[in-house]
Amino acid sequence: MLNKYLTFSNISDICIHFIGITLYLAKVPKEERGEEMKYERLPEAAAQSTEALQKYLYDNGIQFVKLFFTDPFGKFQSWRIPAGKFQGEHTDAFFDGSSIRGWQGIEESDMRIVPDVHTAFRDPFPVHPTVGIICDVVDPVKEVPYSRDPRRVAKAAEAYLKQSGIATHAYFGPEQEFFLFDDVQFSADEGTVQAYSRETMHGLQRGNHRNTDAKANYPMRAKEAYFSGPAQDAYEDVRADMVLAMQAVGLDVDKDTHEVAPGQHEMGTKYDSLVRAADKAMLLRYVIKGVARKHGLYATFMPKPLLTDNGSGMHVHMSVWNGKMNLAYN
Repeated sequence: MLNKYLTFSNISDICIHFIGITLYLAKVPKEERGEEMKYERLPEAAAQSTEALQKYLYDNGIQFVKLFFTDPFGKFQSWRIPAGKFQGEHTDAFFDGSSIRGWQGIEESDMRIVPDVHTAFRDPFPVHPTVGIICDVVDPVKEVPYSRDPRRVAKAAEAYLKQSGIATHAYFGPEQEFFLFDDVQFSADEGTVQAYSRETMHGLQRGNHRNTDAKANYPMRAKEAYFSGPAQDAYEDVRADMVLAMQAVGLDVDKDTHEVAPGQHEMGTKYDSLVRAADKAMLLRYVIKGVARKHGLYATFMPKPLLTDNGSGMHVHMSVWNGKMNLAYN
């Protein structure tokens, strides 16, 4: 017997949802979901020392090493060197710090990065075989870690926690929300940006453009996309590719889900120390944007790209420990 509060509209929605799943599974050809992407993973042993990584580069025909660091605004910066030029912490890697927002003045612009071989990963995106490494930023004159390097700040925070005597260590597990858009339009005259997702009912407001994408058979209403099923979740296979790429770069992915807004998603990795969790958060964003590009999509971590729907954030699970005792446990 139907609940008396179940309206005709509710019943229609339920019927459409289950019929939609059936049609999706029965009628969508496998080739329309895109070819499964293949990713290679760097063996853990290769990231234990400079010598081990150099041997891996040579034995596996790796042509380039990409050096990453994070700027004060949380953006991954990088440049590439031929694999034969990689010499671990002695790699000749200088750059102009005055060209990075919020860093050095032009009169003291020389900066150096030092690769952390323990962060090495097989970069899944370049055409030519490439290994990526996250680096620390160093002041080459004083030969000390650069004070504004976010990685140095995180290391200092970990050291301070131990010195305080309050705790010995802490763990952090970030979950990041983001949007995937099929099209983005910029208006220089009006100073506006408009985005279109195949899952939305309204689409991009340009002329009479509506959601006419053939794959968008079941568009979503605003704020009703949380945990959507395969009939409406048009990006399910895209997120699957993201998970595979994340695993290939060494990330332990907890989950991937559709979030509240159409086109909005969430992915998280297993908890770790502050520095390692921050490294993984940057890698996660790098992978999400790289896979989105391969699918012809735009990925954004903007806090509020859509005026009338939910915004995105980063939930962080945190625990502080003194030895084996969780200080937050009651």
